[in-house]
Amino acid sequence: MADRCVALLVWPESCLSESWSTGQQSDVNDIATQLTVQDFSHVLTPVYETNCLVGAVMLERGTTHKYGLEVAEMRRFNCGYLISESGNISRHEKLDLVPFKEGLPGVLKQDWIRDRVLPALQLNQPL
Repeated sequence: MADRCVALLVWPESCLSESWSTGQQSDVNDIATQLTVQDFSHVLTPVYETNCLVGAVMLERGTTHKYGLEVAEMRRFNCGYLISESGNISRHEKLDLVPFKEGLPGVLKQDWIRDRVLPALQLNQPL
């Protein structure tokens, strides 16, 4: 181990499939088509024999209140994952989102501004 040259292998952001926050591996056998963070940890980390840093979207089931009802929702977080050589996974959620692509500037978080400004900018993704 002492003669190893690589201490950290970095994969580009969004090269992995969306991954569940619960840490479950996927049922997919073809990792060339769909590779989650958990699959990466289980399949590729032992091959690389080094720590890996990857960027991926984390999915988490949650609830929100709409019209006085509790409604299920899917939350998505842009995260950086550090997968240790032993396969342990640590995650850090991105704090500063890309404006208009991943989040809104504070001034646009009011509903009446969102209803008028975002359509004018042709932005209709759920931010």
